[in-house]
Amino acid sequence: MSGLVTSLILTCFANCQLTIENTLCYNGKGNTRIDMEILPNCTEAHNFDSKVLILENFLFDKKTHDLYDFNFLNLSFDSIRIKQTTLKTLVNISELYNLKILEISNSELIELENDDLLPDSLEQLIFKNNKIFIIKQNFFEKFTKLSLIDLRFNELTYLNNFVFNSNFLKLIDLKKNKLNFVGFNFQNEFTDKEFLIDLSENDLVRLFRILGKLKIVNCLSLGYRTTNDYLNKSLIENIRISNMTIIRKLMLDYKIVDNGLSDKFAEFVRLNRKYIQMISYYGDWLDIANVSRNFKEKNQIVLIKGNIPILGKRLLFQLLVTELVKYLENLKNWYRVRDEL
Repeated sequence: MSGLVTSLILTCFANCQLTIENTLCYNGKGNTRIDMEILPNCTEAHNFDSKVLILENFLFDKKTHDLYDFNFLNLSFDSIRIKQTTLKTLVNISELYNLKILEISNSELIELENDDLLPDSLEQLIFKNNKIFIIKQNFFEKFTKLSLIDLRFNELTYLNNFVFNSNFLKLIDLKKNKLNFVGFNFQNEFTDKEFLIDLSENDLVRLFRILGKLKIVNCLSLGYRTTNDYLNKSLIENIRISNMTIIRKLMLDYKIVDNGLSDKFAEFVRLNRKYIQMISYYGDWLDIANVSRNFKEKNQIVLIKGNIPILGKRLLFQLLVTELVKYLENLKNWYRVRDEL
């Protein structure tokens, strides 16, 4: 048996240029097809209580997930990372009960539907830079230890009743998709204290619905918008928040509150003051409790020589301490330069 294993070692894939301890890494160099008969023997022969399996630059030419069954790995593995491949479907890792991280990135995944292929022990799911346009509503529900979901740079357009059930959520990253609507349904009451939902650089026309039991979202970022001003007005008008959920910080890009939208933004602030505690506006954090209906008038920014902003007294107390210190430092530097001149 040892002779057989030795001969198979000679046919194993090229190793990655890695020296990370307890990591088993193979590189297909972009022109090697993954061989599910060779791979189990390679991993067994090189098994030294490995924790991480990395497969890079392989060709996956099969369309059915049962041909990509990774349950041959022993239970010492806690991470599988598949990068820069032609993989179009999830792999079967349902029996790897100690697995914590699954990454399939820079590949050709198109859907997330078969959650039964994955163990519920997973804490991080990284699917960035694929072609995903379909996700089953309750795909993430079974992962009660989930802390990170990375779905950046995919083809998602609509997510309705997106279900989660983990008290450990720290990041849901949906940046750079094509989303026009997102609806969240949290079956969990709590998350990590730094929990962030990032919806930057999407096409949101109608945002957002948050339902379920979750009490607090620490930060929700709309970031840079790819829609035009008309759609941004619609966006502001259609934000919906559950009566149970408080958003501590809502980060808005300047295009949402651009010239001519201040009145609409003020109305949005007024209607949602019971749900949102802090809001970013032109890069500054404002305390919702101190923002009145007359938002535009009370937050006038006056300019003096050199375009240095002098913020009115009514706005100063609304800024976070860190922003205020930064502002005063900039102002002090400006006066110093002026005096030197």
